[in-house]
Amino acid sequence: MRRGVALNLLGWGVPAVAALLLVPRLLHGYGESRFGLLAIAWSAVGYLGLLDLGLSKALAQRVAVLHGEGREAFTATSLHAALEVVLPIATLGAIAGWMLSSWFIGSVLSVPTDLQPEGTRALRLFALAVPATVLTAVFRGVLEGQRRFGTVTLLRVPFGLLTFVGPWWALRYGPSLVPAAAIIVTGRWVLLFAHVVAVRRTATAGSNTAVERRNERRSLSTFGGWVTVSGIVSPLMNEIDRVGLGVLVPIAIVAHYAAAWEVVSKTWLITAALPPVLLPALAAARADGDTETALLRNGLRGLAVVVFPLLSLLVVAASPGLSWWLGEAMSRQAAPVLRVLAVAMFANVVAQVALTMILARGRADLPAKFHLMELPVYVLMLWWLAGRYGAVGAATAWGLRALIDTALLLWAAGAVAPETRVIWRRWGAISLGVTVVLATLAFSAAPQ
Repeated sequence: MRRGVALNLLGWGVPAVAALLLVPRLLHGYGESRFGLLAIAWSAVGYLGLLDLGLSKALAQRVAVLHGEGREAFTATSLHAALEVVLPIATLGAIAGWMLSSWFIGSVLSVPTDLQPEGTRALRLFALAVPATVLTAVFRGVLEGQRRFGTVTLLRVPFGLLTFVGPWWALRYGPSLVPAAAIIVTGRWVLLFAHVVAVRRTATAGSNTAVERRNERRSLSTFGGWVTVSGIVSPLMNEIDRVGLGVLVPIAIVAHYAAAWEVVSKTWLITAALPPVLLPALAAARADGDTETALLRNGLRGLAVVVFPLLSLLVVAASPGLSWWLGEAMSRQAAPVLRVLAVAMFANVVAQVALTMILARGRADLPAKFHLMELPVYVLMLWWLAGRYGAVGAATAWGLRALIDTALLLWAAGAVAPETRVIWRRWGAISLGVTVVLATLAFSAAPQ
């Protein structure tokens, strides 16, 4: 488990360092309006990548079970069944993205008139990356199910670097977003091919009949259906803040929010490294309460030891850090946003462990139902707070939604695993206390 977590951290950490180094150059090279549009394009492509319908997670779980039962030969059957589902949907997503780009730029976002033709061309190119992104997630699910975290990391690093290195490299052709989009799209298709090659070396085909693939589709959909709902709604709530800002306020303000978000969201590098390793371990330990409890306690303590000091540093050093990174003018606008986001992030981190526990018990329906209930509430909060207070209001809406989600997931984790209720009650109280402490630090650190 330690090795898997370490490799996952490496896979997410290297692109994070690239973001730290290159975002200032991208902001300077493209300007606030173009950078704001680029941030929205990143979010849109990442969100549409969820058209895998949750089958990447379902496939990872299925492949792990097959290997545990000594039926590795059926891996190819499961993979082919998943591809038959997601390939036509991903293709339709790319077509829809291409056709709606002009309307989205001209009618939805507050994009300056002279930037609209360029923005439309760039978004149309980004739409071509959707199938590659979706299929890459499916093949990555196979690699994770095989516990090949070294290969996953080797492929994830260039995949993540491309997001920032591509636009930076494109600046040599001028400040247009079109070359940046072309480089990112080309790179994602190349990386998809690399994933296909990596999986083909180990996913040997069994009989792979139409009946077997139909049975596999049914099996994968049982788990993946609710994961799909949660996988669509949850990232939407993490991405809609930037789009909402682009609708409610001038597009340049999105750059202020995106800069703060790029910093705070890197906390997820830690939580993203743990669940792929913790999920199968918790599922295997279900019959052993002591082992399950030990896994949860050690995971939560480890995250807290790392995350709390990091978030405290972000709160206290928001202004000087952003001033050093992006300049004093940007710091004045982005620092308050960073503080608000950092205050709510600790509870979100704890919630990720609770979510992993719920999925390990096979109750993917609970998080999905919670997210469906939260979405309209969050949209209303975002509309009111962002429209009234701009980027800080959007950050506040995200923070309130994160706290609500945490409370629901902690309750659900205790409900599906009653023997762990004491753990979740304790960490619910810890999350509340840490939120108060971080809020106090944020108030003290803010200019009076």
